[in-house]
Amino acid sequence: MGRSVTCGHGHFQASGLEFRQVRSSSGGSGPLSEEYHDSSLSLGYAVARKFHANFYYDFMEDDELVHDRPMVQDFVRRIVGMVGESAT
Repeated sequence: MGRSVTCGHGHFQASGLEFRQVRSSSGGSGPLSEEYHDSSLSLGYAVARKFHANFYYDFMEDDELVHDRPMVQDFVRRIVGMVGESAT
């Protein structure tokens, strides 16, 4: 149903939360999710990556941007909090 977009970072299916990372140069958030025992970090990371790719390729629909934006904001807040905790 959604259109596919391929970029240097992987393959994106532009419909809802369908997202498949073919190759990750940064290792993703898997280890972080395991360390904190929180699988929602992986989802937040995937959605944030989708937003990042959308910046360059403009494939997301307006309703996706509105629906998924809170997940990205929550993910960024949580990561910033984790960085803050580790710095103290």
